[in-house]
Amino acid sequence: MIPPPVNKDMDEAVVNEFMSGDTKKVVCGGTSSQIVARCLKTEVRTAFEFPDKDVPPIGYIDGIDLTTEGVLTMRRLLTLSQEYLSEKDLHPKFFAKRDGASLLADMLFEKATHVNFFVGQGVNAAHQELPIDITMKLKLVESLTKNLEKMGKTVSVKYN
Repeated sequence: MIPPPVNKDMDEAVVNEFMSGDTKKVVCGGTSSQIVARCLKTEVRTAFEFPDKDVPPIGYIDGIDLTTEGVLTMRRLLTLSQEYLSEKDLHPKFFAKRDGASLLADMLFEKATHVNFFVGQGVNAAHQELPIDITMKLKLVESLTKNLEKMGKTVSVKYN
């Protein structure tokens, strides 16, 4: 799940749908994490370890397998997906890193067969002063979807 839904009134329904099924759950983004935690009646706990200085630390939400920052982590994940698809032989340490992008790469590239993106199209109030917009996030998801499909994954994207 990445960016919040368009309509705040949809938060509960989107999170309920996201949580259904026996699958791994990953939330990317601070606002999305807060929404999920609120709907699950828990809180986000942030780790203050920086295994990779270029990727923000991960967080923890009870009931969620991985909680990461949004855009920076997704950008790094896209780069990792491009490296994974390249002719370049990846060093085993590639998947041993403990930053959010590397943990997510291991889940998606090595372990997943199916990937379901829940993509909110809401404007993130936390980004109003930053050069981050929904178009950028949608393009990241689109590029990741293409790369995951090249890896043989079945990918679905649900916009809300």
